[in-house]
Amino acid sequence: MFRAPCAGGHSIEGLFRSIATAMQTHCEVSTYVLRGGWRLLGDIWRIRRLRPDIVHVTGAANHILPLLVGLRVVLTVHDIGHYLYTLRGWRRAVYRWLWMDLPYRLAWRLTTISTHTQEQLAKHCPATRRKTIVVHNCVSDRFTPDADGTRQSVPTVLQVGAQPHKNLTRIVEALKGTGWRLEILGNPDEVTRQLLENSGVDYYCHGWVAEEAVPELYRRADVIAFASLSEGFGMPIIEAQAMGRPVVTSHVTAMPEVAGKGACVVDPTDIEAIRVAIRRTIEDSAFRDQLVRDGLDNVRRFQPARIAVDYLAVYRSP
Repeated sequence: MFRAPCAGGHSIEGLFRSIATAMQTHCEVSTYVLRGGWRLLGDIWRIRRLRPDIVHVTGAANHILPLLVGLRVVLTVHDIGHYLYTLRGWRRAVYRWLWMDLPYRLAWRLTTISTHTQEQLAKHCPATRRKTIVVHNCVSDRFTPDADGTRQSVPTVLQVGAQPHKNLTRIVEALKGTGWRLEILGNPDEVTRQLLENSGVDYYCHGWVAEEAVPELYRRADVIAFASLSEGFGMPIIEAQAMGRPVVTSHVTAMPEVAGKGACVVDPTDIEAIRVAIRRTIEDSAFRDQLVRDGLDNVRRFQPARIAVDYLAVYRSP
């Protein structure tokens, strides 16, 4: 079951469609996209008529768990960052009850996409410990190795994401005076845009692009920058690795777990460390090639067929 369609929200659905396709050889799988408003009740009625053995709510639709009572429901939790870092006061309390405590209690099994998210869940919702299993995200088959790509004459750094926790401002500071080009996948806020204008860095903002256009942005880049401050997983890491692109990422939260040995890992708060890591990745060909090899090796862990088997084990658990 997928959440109702939303602007800019497609990563969860994309990866779970890949998993569902890989799972077809093992069991019968139906996918269902929820609708908004009162139409949701019709969706639930149709789901119940199917009499499924398992209902898997793939994320960002926790609110429907009370409507699925009596069914064996697996709920995937991608992160709890909104609760931890954004909400305050009564909104935080209401969110916790409606989006976390109640749905988690009603779910038959919970899966988390990283050990880091599992640990956060256990810390803030201890009752989930016995029912939570880690199953990683998969990488889409749109991302395939491309040794040469279509890189440009000036070294190009692709920054994936522009929200505050994606750490774009420090990436900009790290690139000052280097002469390298910065391309941004995302829409920076006005404060960050002003910083970009005043930085002297050659940059271009792509905004949000269609899913099928994202691999081309990776192909054109010399380095993928993903020195985020916090991630429940970090999809750009394995997307870049799958395409044979070196990654500079952070040593915090889930990112080291996901990156394995196939990334240059830095302190995301240290601008000089970020600059040195990007420079070495661009200028040291032996280091770069080793990162690419290790990345291609690491990303085998995240192939859809392998992740499908992991979910089947959850479905078949006693």
